[in-house]
Amino acid sequence: DKIIFLGGDHSISFSTGVAFLEYCKKTGKQPCLIIFDAHPDCMPVTKNPNHEEWLRALIEKEFPAENILLIGARNSDQEEIRFLAEKKVKQISINQLNENLQDMTDIIMEFASGKELYASFDIDVVDPAFAPSTGYLEPGGLSSRQAIYIISRMSLMKNLKVTDIVEVNSKNDIQGMTVKLASKILAELL
Repeated sequence: DKIIFLGGDHSISFSTGVAFLEYCKKTGKQPCLIIFDAHPDCMPVTKNPNHEEWLRALIEKEFPAENILLIGARNSDQEEIRFLAEKKVKQISINQLNENLQDMTDIIMEFASGKELYASFDIDVVDPAFAPSTGYLEPGGLSSRQAIYIISRMSLMKNLKVTDIVEVNSKNDIQGMTVKLASKILAELL
């Protein structure tokens, strides 16, 4: 029922996102993408989308921007902010999650209701205190407990069809914290 991709960098989500979009078009289902990431990944697209531009490239491939929810972005370039506003991509901030995690998780789940869901989880959405081994450390992220809570609730959704977990770098991983967290998130999805 679920497909799970364990990636390297977030650029893998472009190819898997395109395949998911094609599947939805073929089956007449409405695609939904929920992204957990410290960065919007909406820089101007080059020939082969990389981890800084994959989401913009996917939107340019006609993934419906109104069905995208970006959670936890806290380091955005002005170009990315402009693009997200222009495309009306919905966002939930870390502050909103901290104010009421349960209610915000309900909103996340409600956003995906009635659509085929792809959840993309960049480990850098988690604070570096809990996930120190990733490409771009951004302080002020989710706690590991918050991330596990959200994912454990989302894993119950029957419309969750695809998930990826990306940007985990086992090099220099302090006591394996980042890999252990990614493993726990994976276990919640199984």
